[in-house]
Order: sequence, then C-alpha cells, then structure tokens
Amino acid sequence: MSFYDDDDDFEGNESEGIKQLRSAQKAATKRIKELESELDSFRSTERTRSVSDVLAARGLNSKIADLIPSDLRSSDDINRWLDERADVFAGVQSTPSQAQPEAHTPVVPPMNADRMQSILDQGEPVPGDESQLLAQIQAASTPAELNRLLFGSESGPSVF
Repeated sequence: MSFYDDDDDFEGNESEGIKQLRSAQKAATKRIKELESELDSFRSTERTRSVSDVLAARGLNSKIADLIPSDLRSSDDINRWLDERADVFAGVQSTPSQAQPEAHTPVVPPMNADRMQSILDQGEPVPGDESQLLAQIQAASTPAELNRLLFGSESGPSVF
C-alpha cells in the first residue's frame, strides 16, 4: 500500500508546476476521448458510405447492408464478402476481380463471306478491329497521313 493513496490528500502539498501538469493531463485526456469519439463517428460514416456505394454499384437492395459484418470497411472487402455469398442473395452475381480487368470486347455479329465483301466494297473498317486502326494511326508519319486515316482527307476535318 502506497503512503499516498488518495490524490486529494497529496494535492495540498504539491507545487504550482505539478498542479499545472495535472490540469494539462486532464485536459489532454478529455481531448483524446473527444477525438476518439469523432474518429469512431467518421469510421461509421465512411463504412456506411462504402457499403451503400458497393450495393448501389451492383444494383442490390440496400437492406443487404444490415447483413454485412461491421468489421468489413473497404469496398474490396465488401465486394469479396458479397461474391462469396452470391448464391445466397437472389440476383447477386460475382464481379470480376479488380486485379485482372477484362478487356472490353464489342459484340460483333458473325461474319459471312457476303457481309465481309460488302464491308470491303464500301470501304468501311471491319467492326471490332480497333487494333488494326490503332496500328495504322501509330504508323502514320505525317499529319496528312493521320488526317487521311481519321477524316478521310489530307486537309483534316471539314469545317461548317
């Protein structure tokens, strides 16, 4: 047992510097509690926003938010949780992982010989073959060549 068990008994003998130190410590403790409370509020708001954004982006009912565990805070964690339980929620489909984005491929109807010849006769590029056009643009060595590729004339776009 300590000789000074009660701080009130000790305060009568303490110097002015000790009193100021105790007061500063009490103020700091109070400020820390206020900041912790504010941080908890921000975390709660940020999590609510993340959950609602993920659900809205996936076109899901907002009531699912009540089922998502509170320890999931980031959009990636929430998406992963939804993907793992996609079979439980009607209409929930797995999303492709963010690490491997899928290349956007346009839907092109199947080509037959007549359609291909028609496109070639009209001088239209084959739909869905952006890589060929990109290669031609990158290979252009003069502005006139680039204008011819992009606008169909060496002078560039027509001005109205």
